[in-house]
Amino acid sequence: MKWIYGSVLFVGVITSYILMRYPWHRMDHLPGQRETAAVNSEGDISIAVVWPKQKRSFLRGVQLALDEVQAAGGVPIRNEDGSEYSSSFSVRFFDESNPEHGIDVARYLARDRDTVVALGHENKSAVLASVVYDASGILYLAPTALQQTLTKHGFGTVFRMAPDQKEYAQAMVDSLSSLLPSKQIRVALLYPEKKTKVEAVQPWEQSASTHGDENASSKPDVAQRFTQYANSLLESHGDRIRIDVVVAQPYDTEDVNENTTALLGQRTELYDAVVVLDVLPVAGNLIKQIESDLNGESKLLLSLDDLDWSKIDYPYAEFSPELGLDFFGPVVRLLLGRSKQTIAVISSRDPEGISLGNEIWSSLQRFDGDPNRQVDLAIYRSFKPGKQDFSQMVSEIDDRQIELVFLAGSGEDGARLMRQVREAGLEPTIVCGPDFEASLTSAKADPALNGVKDKIKKWLDEQQGQLSGSRLTGKDVFARLRADGYRGSEVAVRRFVAENNGGTFVTSTFDPHASNGKVHAFLDAFRKKYADAPADASAAEGYQAIHLLWHAFLRSRTRSPQLTAEALKLFVTEGSFEESRFSPQGELTNRPIYLNRILHDVSKTQG
Repeated sequence: MKWIYGSVLFVGVITSYILMRYPWHRMDHLPGQRETAAVNSEGDISIAVVWPKQKRSFLRGVQLALDEVQAAGGVPIRNEDGSEYSSSFSVRFFDESNPEHGIDVARYLARDRDTVVALGHENKSAVLASVVYDASGILYLAPTALQQTLTKHGFGTVFRMAPDQKEYAQAMVDSLSSLLPSKQIRVALLYPEKKTKVEAVQPWEQSASTHGDENASSKPDVAQRFTQYANSLLESHGDRIRIDVVVAQPYDTEDVNENTTALLGQRTELYDAVVVLDVLPVAGNLIKQIESDLNGESKLLLSLDDLDWSKIDYPYAEFSPELGLDFFGPVVRLLLGRSKQTIAVISSRDPEGISLGNEIWSSLQRFDGDPNRQVDLAIYRSFKPGKQDFSQMVSEIDDRQIELVFLAGSGEDGARLMRQVREAGLEPTIVCGPDFEASLTSAKADPALNGVKDKIKKWLDEQQGQLSGSRLTGKDVFARLRADGYRGSEVAVRRFVAENNGGTFVTSTFDPHASNGKVHAFLDAFRKKYADAPADASAAEGYQAIHLLWHAFLRSRTRSPQLTAEALKLFVTEGSFEESRFSPQGELTNRPIYLNRILHDVSKTQG
């Protein structure tokens, strides 16, 4: 019951504030007066679009849809006597470049009895405006507002198109499984060269009847069987780690004092684990030699007889001592610990950013105690709007070895943070809230990169899969380019390489690459009308908003905002790209949230 009292109190406080600041005369009569004016008139349907004029993409989407409504003949309206006439949308645009003026626009529209629909208002003013519109009987459609409070108070004429902050937070956290699906755990696998003392190895070497001369043919079989069995056990752990046998090397059981550094290869830092498929004491002596050659480096060193089977708990594997396979249980536990994913949640210090950041934090709590995915929330920070220098935060991301950053809030400020992260050569994957798309897609790469992008990508592709221990950094790439005569910016190269290695993603309700006929038709129409810029999520929201309203008026066959609001709630929507419907609370349900990758070098998104 607490949330009910809290909601009632919130509405009471907001309404009192608005009434005290804007004393309306006979406010309780406004809905009735508006209904009467709308029903008794045979004029156009008056729609007010409230949006920042500099954000042209949304306004272009609105205008494109208006052209289509006009071309389709407008809206047929039925009179009380059964006769019909054709109405159309009459749209007025109001600038909301300063969010604080949004409530002033809403107050003006409330006093204008001819206004039937209000569309727009960004996050900051949407909730306050919704109180005004509902109290004055205006049908209000909020295309981008995320606040849960917008539709939690039983308003009859208020509708939200976008998912709320909780839904966006869950979608962002769900991206963990797709963006950080698994880690390659690199293993050096050592096995005896002689047939003696290898009984426990037989499950991996069933096809090899002898060793010695046939050792060359048995070597890949050992690695393959080891890898297959290890990965089959790890499949039950969400596919978070995969075994990659970097070295599968036989050793001479009669001479365990050989140079094990040469045995393992020169780059010992490649290995997360060294597994010896042999029994003690030979394996123990070999492991001691390996530890000495590794100069005390922290490695996971195991042998088949390294464990007391009777005292070990086996939550990850069935106990089968006759095969000697259950040492994978402890291996899995140890390697899962090494595959913990280090996360940062960073938000702008404004109501929208803090709220979305808190929702992301709450959604991450579901991984507490989950053996299938260990998440370390190493950074949980906010920054002041307008902040210019993020060097301290960039250093912390570097020091904590952050793998994935969730970024919420102000798009322009967040884009500045991301630019500084990439210019420092850092490669975390970055997942942003829906406010970031316009800020990110407007970023341009250094023109000097145009001639070398393909070369850089080729180098990066060649590097993948090589056993070098690390990826090419921006510094490495710049050195290669300089040797080839490149004279462009090193910062631009670092940013380009880091972005390609890490990736930046934006959550959005619009996927330009969706296999959806309505999406394709919208993109084609937008491209024909506006050749200078591609359609983005903002344009899609403006376009769908007008079509949602159009189909609602087609259903209601009236200019009444109240009856048209009921039509929005009663029928499956035909104006959105997906088959959706509005809930009784006014929320557009069943809207997918996509994860679109931002490609800074070409200024477009990729689904």
